Amino acid sequence: MKATPCQPSYIQPDIVALNSKLAAARQRWKSAGIQTYSYQIFRSAPPGPFLSAKITVTDSKVSRVEKAAYYPANIIIEEGKTIDDHFGDIEQDIAWVQTAPCPFLDVDYDCGL
Repeated sequence: MKATPCQPSYIQPDIVALNSKLAAARQRWKSAGIQTYSYQIFRSAPPGPFLSAKITVTDSKVSRVEKAAYYPANIIIEEGKTIDDHFGDIEQDIAWVQTAPCPFLDVDYDCGL
């Protein structure tokens, strides 16, 4: 089987930049020393709406997950995920991008924390 080439407009993710941004975000988070916090996670699953949930972490452990009222019961959210867990997921995604054909990965960090 022959591999399908990437579209002419395809731009390979910058692995060095992705790893550098991840390391900087992890360091900012670690330096802040935050162990109790809440965050909102948004997921888009076209053609459906944005899905959201509020995750509360107490003493570095997930203590509460509140799905938005419109969140379908059959959709699994990031239960049990701390910010550190999400950093690990991003690290795995970056590793995957290096081996996948024509991958796309874009990560944004809120540096205002």
